[in-house]
This record gives sequence, structure tokens and C-alpha cells, in this order.
Amino acid sequence: MLQLLKKAESEYTVHNTTFTLQKRRKNWEPLYKNLKAFEKFNDEYFALNDKTMESIEKHARHPDEFVKFK
Repeated sequence: MLQLLKKAESEYTVHNTTFTLQKRRKNWEPLYKNLKAFEKFNDEYFALNDKTMESIEKHARHPDEFVKFK
């Protein structure tokens, strides 16, 4: 998931001006049409989401397995 977030952030940074312009215009349609990489990131996110949530839940329920308490 971290790698996916890094890729999405990088892509966002490259197109930051476009995002800012479309936000000002309140018109997101050109983003959906032109920035197809985010569709791929969206698909990857949903493919990873269950595994990520499982891991977070495991950490939350059993922190002693991952953290040393003094």
C-alpha cells in the first residue's frame, strides 16, 4: 500500500497545476478524462485494501506481537 501511495503522490505532484486549475474551476471531468494513471491506482488500492485492513486490525488487536512494552 505504501508503494501505491508513493506512486499516486508522485503522479499528483507532476499534475499539481492541473488539479489546482480544475479545483478552481470546480470541474473535475478533465481530470477523469486525462489522468488515467489514477484509475490504475484506484484498482490497485481496492485489490490491496482487504490485505491492508487485515494487517492494521491484527496490529490493533495484538500490539504486543509488534511492539516491545517496557
